[in-house]
Amino acid sequence: MGITYNKITALQIMRSMRSSGVSAWPRTDLASPALPERHRWTRAKLNPMRFGGDGATSKIYVAVPSGDDRLGCSAAVSTVYQTGLPPASMISLPDGNAMSSPELLFVEMGTLMSPLVQVLLGMELCGTFSRDSLDPRRGDITYGIKPATTVENIKRFLDKAVGIWGLEQARRTIKIVRDNAWSPMEAIVAAMAMAPISELGYGMGGVTLNPRIDQDPTLVSTGARQSRIPDMLFDGSNVGINYDGRGHLDLESIAAVASQTARQDDRETDDLLANTLRTVRAKSIDDLRRDRELAAMSYVVLPATSEDLFGTGALDALMTEVMLTLEHFASADMKKQRLALQNDALRERRQRLLWSLLPWAEAMEFARQAAAIERRELGSATLLDEATVTL
Repeated sequence: MGITYNKITALQIMRSMRSSGVSAWPRTDLASPALPERHRWTRAKLNPMRFGGDGATSKIYVAVPSGDDRLGCSAAVSTVYQTGLPPASMISLPDGNAMSSPELLFVEMGTLMSPLVQVLLGMELCGTFSRDSLDPRRGDITYGIKPATTVENIKRFLDKAVGIWGLEQARRTIKIVRDNAWSPMEAIVAAMAMAPISELGYGMGGVTLNPRIDQDPTLVSTGARQSRIPDMLFDGSNVGINYDGRGHLDLESIAAVASQTARQDDRETDDLLANTLRTVRAKSIDDLRRDRELAAMSYVVLPATSEDLFGTGALDALMTEVMLTLEHFASADMKKQRLALQNDALRERRQRLLWSLLPWAEAMEFARQAAAIERRELGSATLLDEATVTL
């Protein structure tokens, strides 16, 4: 009983597999769906829950090699690939099933995602983290896993693919995707920095994510680490950004333990509070030493925080500082980029776009507003409602 899942369903399965530690992706070609004679396709037979997909969603997305292979089931949405797919565009699943490869999935989701959201998907597929399969916006993130693919692999796929839906946008957005993103928030900062001004980004050029910088032996001899890794460096410069999220100064953990200590008033909870304080302070000190050591190596790395993403106009302020730093230390010409920041209409739309990408309840409404504006301006529904829920 072979089914080939694609689009949203395949993305759910891939996230579930990556989060559970799967890192090998055996390739196969697209085959016709198969059922025993006199059997019919039903939602129960299509159910992707066995692979980590959501069997409760209204639609289950599948790929078929011809129109005659479309599944006669109201729960299925079939994509027909008669021609144009490169060899081995699918991944084998148990029991003769399959799903879209990471490269094909990147292209397919461009038909359901806005350009910047597709960039973030690319960063995830080429990075070392995975969003939650069923709640990608606010669910748990899995860190420290192997990338599902690389930017180079996606580019090779795009070069070989012919005439399949999503190719045009994928060829534009892959220019902004980078390998080796370590977290969703880091990916958002990098994508916003690189995206063209016409796509509501800052147009600041390319970045390299998480480059390892070997430290001067003199520094190492004083007890410094052998190397440091800034979150991103702007290409052709020694200027970068480090995203220091709430975990870098985890005051909430101190408050939680302090509250427990106040209720119980015993030696064990007192020790727990002391250990928590030491842990939080040690992390904060390490971050300060990281920035100091990088500065000693002639790297100017500006810190970014969650407040720089959630606050009104805060990311504009941060990126203005980065632009000025690039001009001062890398002789970059950021006049056009700084001029665009003075356009109130662009700033308002960029803020709404940024808020639509963040892990909070308000994101959905901002995503709908952004989609509505694009529909009005382009005269067509290029951002499907479903796209706003598939980060």
